[in-house]
Amino acid sequence: MKRSNMPQHHETMNLSQTIGWFREHQKVLVLTHVRPDGDAWGSAVAVRRLMERLGGSATIRLTGWLDPMMRELFPDEPVTFDDPNPPEAEAVVVVDTSAESQLDRDAAFCRSMEDRLLVIDHHAKGDQWTHACVDATLPSTTALLAKLMLEAGLSLDQDLAEPLLLGLATDTGWFRHANADAGAFALAGSLIAAGARRDRLYQATEGAQHPARLSLMATALGRLEWLAEGQVAITGLAHEDFVAAGAGAEVLAGVVNEPLSVRGCGVSLLCTEVTPGLVKVSLRSIPDEHGRPILDVAEFAAQFGGGGHRMAAGCRVPGDLSTAMATIRDALLATIS
Repeated sequence: MKRSNMPQHHETMNLSQTIGWFREHQKVLVLTHVRPDGDAWGSAVAVRRLMERLGGSATIRLTGWLDPMMRELFPDEPVTFDDPNPPEAEAVVVVDTSAESQLDRDAAFCRSMEDRLLVIDHHAKGDQWTHACVDATLPSTTALLAKLMLEAGLSLDQDLAEPLLLGLATDTGWFRHANADAGAFALAGSLIAAGARRDRLYQATEGAQHPARLSLMATALGRLEWLAEGQVAITGLAHEDFVAAGAGAEVLAGVVNEPLSVRGCGVSLLCTEVTPGLVKVSLRSIPDEHGRPILDVAEFAAQFGGGGHRMAAGCRVPGDLSTAMATIRDALLATIS
């Protein structure tokens, strides 16, 4: 079983130091993890607009699929997608991850730029970088960027508030997850007051699903296995399922949460083999009556080189779906017992 090489963050720059870094580097390239979600995309857009307000400039480079509806939220942002050429930059900002493994082919470039690279993240665990501003108590990376903008003396308006709310809303499951605390609701209120259009953001992220989502969801739910006396649910979709549906795993956003609606279920895993021989595992958990998850899914995912949060994490396991699920199942039972 692969052990994590991602320790807990030990040092982080404070807000003032981070804004100082931005002021010293006036032309940056913004990167994030492969297959950016709402928090990654919102954070990238927010950093570019922050740089503009500080008198600098930034461009965004993305790797992997981005939901076209989310792209259309900010259609004028300067973005390159899946550029096979090595990036060039005077300085780099990496948002919503500090894990080299999630930077894909840009990881080596980032290490080569480490003296001119800044990480902004809210995940508790990650690789070590010289310059990093990390706050794992916050519900999203955009929540940290909101603090940075206020530290810089900026007034939040619609252009700044909308990408910030996108990240906050999607990373809290539209304020349904346990990380949607009082601070998250207070920040959401201030962003809406600043002009963020929550209905527009919701429609782009939740109200425009692909038809294949229903067929893949039906297949996944039909294969549910219940472990540990119903406390854990696990299911999977093979490469052939995605071929038949004519869609990829991107249409399954949020499906891993469905089994958690069943009474007694505290942990849910969705295994997807989009690429033959490699299975992506999405893990979610909910707190018990004492406010603690029955399984720290980030710690569990770290056994396979993954990571995330205590109640939302992911990892990748080599092998076909059946083999990978057997490995995950055995590890789950050993951990919970």
